[in-house]
Amino acid sequence: VSTQSTGDDKVSQGVFEVTFPIVEEDLIEAKESPVEVIEGQDLVVEVTKLGGTITALKWVCNGQEMDSKIVNKKSLSRLIVEGASADLAGSCTCSVTGVGSQDSETIEVIARENT
Repeated sequence: VSTQSTGDDKVSQGVFEVTFPIVEEDLIEAKESPVEVIEGQDLVVEVTKLGGTITALKWVCNGQEMDSKIVNKKSLSRLIVEGASADLAGSCTCSVTGVGSQDSETIEVIARENT
């Protein structure tokens, strides 16, 4: 809310919103890519947080948002898919939003059969 006095005892008020463009910023980086997973074992993909304030984070693998076990710490985010299947071969992307910024990292996933 902005208040402005005109000097003759009249006051005007207004509400305004300021938006800033979202800037691509290096907030995360892939720890390893590609990552190999053996069918039936756990898939673990990880990004390192490089700094800056991260307000939102999500993992998407092959177009599907993941709700598996996600470990978030100050310096990293790790997605763990227990008992992974070969259909996870492809890619997993970690997307983050910061204060006025965003970043994403895509990690290639290679699956092998358990022999």
